[in-house]
Amino acid sequence: RQERMRGAIGGQLTGSGTLKDRWSDIALVVDQLWLERGGHRVEAPPGRPLRLSLSGGAYRLDEVELASPDGRTDVRVEGWLRPDGPLSLSIKGPVDLAFADLVVDAFERAEARALVLDLQISGMSTAAVDIEGGATLRDAILRTHWFPHEVEIDSAEVSLRNRLLRVDSFEGRLGGGDLEGVAGSTIRLDHSGYRPRDYD
Repeated sequence: RQERMRGAIGGQLTGSGTLKDRWSDIALVVDQLWLERGGHRVEAPPGRPLRLSLSGGAYRLDEVELASPDGRTDVRVEGWLRPDGPLSLSIKGPVDLAFADLVVDAFERAEARALVLDLQISGMSTAAVDIEGGATLRDAILRTHWFPHEVEIDSAEVSLRNRLLRVDSFEGRLGGGDLEGVAGSTIRLDHSGYRPRDYD
């Protein structure tokens, strides 16, 4: 994406212990956080600061919620992860696709009126994670690095389990014509980076 991004962050950091042994107790409270890009904005909800901590050798996302004035984002992230070790996270709620490329390097263009996530992420390290759950998409335009044409999506529901992405329902168009037979199709994802491997 070509739009410039602006943002600000502010909060309070408290802690005790020694950093070298990774068994410090550190708490971060972020009461000011916002990002703007191309007319889109995401922020920490007023009066509901983000709370993260490092305790017992694990990073914990105790209260992490992001929202937007237009309602496109109202997502909550909870869970924990250890540096170079196991992790368990959940992501639930609508997110604004305008910021998708900050976390997923897959799209050349991504716009949508609504994207609602319900994902569980776990694994023995951040380099080997398992992602399961589902997503609902409404009024979207997508173009990925792996396919040269834009896909217009009126509505779609997908689910992910055991690295198999299944299109549960789909209504959309490609090149002005309706796409048929997409619902029920599957994409097998590889074990590194969750990139498409096989299509069915």
